[in-house]
Amino acid sequence: MTVGVITVIHTFGRDLKFNPDIHALVTEGALDNRNEWVSSEYIPYNFLGKS
Repeated sequence: MTVGVITVIHTFGRDLKFNPDIHALVTEGALDNRNEWVSSEYIPYNFLGKS
């Protein structure tokens, strides 16, 4: 399956001090081998951390 993910590494805060963090947008589903949408209502936190 192909999941849609957009991630941004944000390295500085508004005051220009080093403050790294990651912002992520993840789709609530994926496309299967036949390009059909497969819905996913739950994404485990551990999976996202390892990704």
